[in-house]
Amino acid sequence: MDPCDTGCPNWPCCLLDEFDCDDEVCNTNSPCLPNDPNWPECLDEGSSQTWGVPSMGTCGCPTSGDPRKPTGRIEVDDTQFSKNDGVKRVTVKGSRDRILWTKTSTDYNGCWMIDKKYTKKFRLRIQFTDEFSDRLHVRALRGARLWNAQIKPVRTPAYKYNRNDGDDLEDICILFDQSDDVHDRQQQTYVAAVANNSVHEYHDYIQSFGSLPDDMRILISDWSSMGYSAPMMHQLPGVQLVNAAFGSAFLAGLTLGPPAYFGSMAMEPDITYRWDITMTDRMKNIFYHEISHAAHYDRVNTGYWEDYIDYIVEVDGDTNQPSPYGDGSLSGAGQVAVSESWAYAQGYTVTDMRYTTNHSLPGGATTERWINQLEGIRFIWGYVPMGLYHDLVDENGVAPVTGSEHAFVNDNYTGLSYQHILGALDADIYSVDQYRGRLWNEIANSVGTQADFDALFLSYNQ
Repeated sequence: MDPCDTGCPNWPCCLLDEFDCDDEVCNTNSPCLPNDPNWPECLDEGSSQTWGVPSMGTCGCPTSGDPRKPTGRIEVDDTQFSKNDGVKRVTVKGSRDRILWTKTSTDYNGCWMIDKKYTKKFRLRIQFTDEFSDRLHVRALRGARLWNAQIKPVRTPAYKYNRNDGDDLEDICILFDQSDDVHDRQQQTYVAAVANNSVHEYHDYIQSFGSLPDDMRILISDWSSMGYSAPMMHQLPGVQLVNAAFGSAFLAGLTLGPPAYFGSMAMEPDITYRWDITMTDRMKNIFYHEISHAAHYDRVNTGYWEDYIDYIVEVDGDTNQPSPYGDGSLSGAGQVAVSESWAYAQGYTVTDMRYTTNHSLPGGATTERWINQLEGIRFIWGYVPMGLYHDLVDENGVAPVTGSEHAFVNDNYTGLSYQHILGALDADIYSVDQYRGRLWNEIANSVGTQADFDALFLSYNQ
């Protein structure tokens, strides 16, 4: 490397560590030196270099017009669509030396820009934290890496670029897709991106009539013992969190071993997810289901959720009760019936809004779409009325609800909204019968006839 002096073509830019003597000329007209109060910004003043103008890049995002300022788009593949989704509101970090990092966030389209100039080397990392709106962050348990759940959120390896090698910093397109190896880091990143977008999509859906807790912690894992759940541990304060700590079954599909348990506890997850599904609509259906529990939690008090966890632990300890929710004979089963009905109705509804006829379910694209699954199933787990809340809202035979009603369901009632449904899910509602009374007294009596309303609920009595 030639010494930096007035004989260098790149004088005085070569005084900066990131420039060489013979790099591209950044300034020839301004007497800008390190003792200038505006150093190094003054290097651009009077420059003979003409940069471009902002334009639309090949990734579908605006460029800065300056090839030294990194811009681009982060995308995630969806198995049901030919067009990729932007990864929403994740943290993007850029550095030239791996020591000092500049952070920004993607927008709702996955677009990002770092307002800093990099003349040669540039390193990029994506981190699954929402520092823009503080809605969530994602951590992972993969293989034996227990420390990941405690120390850091999911992040990508560094993407490395060098403008001297012809790399374009203005149009960096990164796609997260699935791996052939379900246990590798690529698959972990893909699932983290799906989890991230699921939370933001659910926020968009529920914001007009409900809410979600801030800073939800989502734990994803490739462990077969990890279950799908919403323990809401990060949200639970004080004694509720201590009591919830004994809910190891709740955290991991009832078969969680000690290492996984303590790794999970270190993160205090609100939602847990085991990645063993490859179709994106089915993945999101599970995330929407668990996020629906989070919306219910945000409406009730923490004691209600502690009771929920206590019931799951009780079922796990009773050899006569089938896991995970028992057979409905225990005293706390009514709470499960109320909450799980809500989560199933919302999970399927939001999935259908997202995918309509572009689903992966077997059968006809229209007749078997997600919303119609709620028509044909009366109970799940033997006693949870899966289609009840949907039947209170739907209008049979009117698209998209074109599925056949279950033979034992008498559904002539319609006209409520999910705002009404959630509005009656109060902290003192521990059974479907209590819910029926609350819903009728608060709103349903002004919408339809009591005969139709009662007949529908009677259809879901065992």
